Amino acid sequence: MSAKKNLERSLRQLLDMGVQDINEELLQAIVKRQGVANSSLDASLVSETDKREKQYVVDKFIVEKLGEAADQGAQELEAILHAMKSVGIRQKQRAAVYYKLVQTFNKENMYL
Repeated sequence: MSAKKNLERSLRQLLDMGVQDINEELLQAIVKRQGVANSSLDASLVSETDKREKQYVVDKFIVEKLGEAADQGAQELEAILHAMKSVGIRQKQRAAVYYKLVQTFNKENMYL
């Protein structure tokens, strides 16, 4: 998968979730920072059912990148994944999940 395809799919998922006023510059920056994950379909997704995958997002993105507490981050991640599932999104784009996490923790300035 290309970064462009990842961006398109992530934008669609955010719209499907009802996110208003999507900051496309922020979403593009998140996709760009994903680097190699853009070239692999599997790496560009976050699994809702894989505990190790969710722990990776908490440890590597929420704690290390965003500087937030693991317990609060895990709760927010679960809420986002549940919201995506509730609108029928089965393959959750990593960039869409990260976008929502960045917004939730008001860390947009880290990317813009």
